[in-house]
Amino acid sequence: MGINSRRENLEGMGGFSLTDVDNLQVWLQNNTGITLNGALVSQWADQSGNNNLARQTTETNQPTASGGGIDLDGTDNFMTLNTALNLSAFTIFAVIDLDDTTLETLIGNGTNGDDFFRLSGTTWTIRTEGSSFQTTLTTSAGTDKYLLTLYADVGASATRYYLEDDGTAESNNVIDNKTFTVKDIGRNSANAQFFNGKIYEFVIYGDELSAANRELVEADIMTRNSL
Repeated sequence: MGINSRRENLEGMGGFSLTDVDNLQVWLQNNTGITLNGALVSQWADQSGNNNLARQTTETNQPTASGGGIDLDGTDNFMTLNTALNLSAFTIFAVIDLDDTTLETLIGNGTNGDDFFRLSGTTWTIRTEGSSFQTTLTTSAGTDKYLLTLYADVGASATRYYLEDDGTAESNNVIDNKTFTVKDIGRNSANAQFFNGKIYEFVIYGDELSAANRELVEADIMTRNSL
């Protein structure tokens, strides 16, 4: 069953929430829980129930509010989760709209450059626990607003990472099993490489979701974000 079918099912269900799927760790929902500092965003409340909100207390590093989400300037804007997540199996969803494609870091670990998820051109790089453990995932999505899905299928000794754009499979690749640590949103925690663009919604599950649940979540996020 594809995304459009899931959309139709959601309309019939009338009450689906991302919290209905187990192991939701972070949910920065569009147009919900945003604390403003004038035109800037100082905090984005977590709707998962875990209170793992994203915050930025330094005004010069605060992103601008935009479309129910945040607009990061690619120079020094980023936000940080309350608590770092150390993930093996996971599914991450992000609605993004890029202003550039040169070393755009969506996720960092808050401490160093050992973990990140970063776009350069048409290639995303995921690094887990250092440069010896990284791989690339190709995208054809371009820069206009879309839903990115990244998930990890953990095997006995290696993990295969999968990339989807608006619910369509793009690419996958494999590296040895390592933990992926998430804390910064919009910054490589070692050497800047800030994200230049908008993030309208950001979601993390601590599991590889089933295809059915992944499509439900994608359909719900895409409907809410007019995709």
